[in-house]
Amino acid sequence: MKAFRIILGIILGGVLLYLAMRGMDLREIWEVLGGVKWPYLGLALGLVMLSPVIRALRWKALFRKDEPGLLLLIGAIVIAQT
Repeated sequence: MKAFRIILGIILGGVLLYLAMRGMDLREIWEVLGGVKWPYLGLALGLVMLSPVIRALRWKALFRKDEPGLLLLIGAIVIAQT
């Protein structure tokens, strides 16, 4: 059952990616990506990924030491942001 869900997710993701990108000029996309400053993009992605961890640490400071766990808080924050 789990393998079916993974395969279904990959197929659905591929179909949705096709629908989102149809009619776009792929050469133009590659040209734009060629001009990206990768260190800045990496820094931005790192900060975006660090943000839920910092928020979870802040929430953890408000609770008792054992409840809830840090990973549970991170998951709740990520889910709440989407």
